[in-house]
Amino acid sequence: MLSATRTLRWMRCVVVVGCCGLGACAAAPATAPRSEAAAAPLTAAERALVALLDEDLDARARANPVEASVRGDRRYDDRLPDVSPEALAAQRQAAADRLRRLRALDRSQLSDEAALNAQLLERTLTTQLDLARFHPEWTPITQQQGPHIDLPQLPDRLSFPTRAQLEAYLRRLEAIPRYLDQVIANMRAGL
Repeated sequence: MLSATRTLRWMRCVVVVGCCGLGACAAAPATAPRSEAAAAPLTAAERALVALLDEDLDARARANPVEASVRGDRRYDDRLPDVSPEALAAQRQAAADRLRRLRALDRSQLSDEAALNAQLLERTLTTQLDLARFHPEWTPITQQQGPHIDLPQLPDRLSFPTRAQLEAYLRRLEAIPRYLDQVIANMRAGL
């Protein structure tokens, strides 16, 4: 299980994304005060939710290791995304499984904060799976995003304070040909 700090970071990220999607960003304070309910022991449903949130955070970090590195999760510093059809299918299946397990939780046993996190995770997973029907991997290049933009920006988005992080970055650069081959294959599949 991930540390409480990483789980809290993920929950904050989900809350921010969810608030943007719900149009409620202006009403949310930058740092929410800690409620008395947050100090209470977690219910079984809340522990299961935290485990799902941790699992989802890990899955997102593995699926997009560059974004994970930018967020400070340096576990996958030596990787680029695997956008092969097999990897994308596995990611979608895992997301569907997390959504199924999330929907099976007894939400009546969740605190208000946990219920909000469950709702936001459900929305995030549902949106991810709904968008997958349109195969966004078939059109990975636009005027604003894609490997032609993202790869040259890597040095500006990341820091390399240690030799190990610099060596991991070099391994990430060595993965560029495989990544570009996958991107090209996906674009061809979309023709």
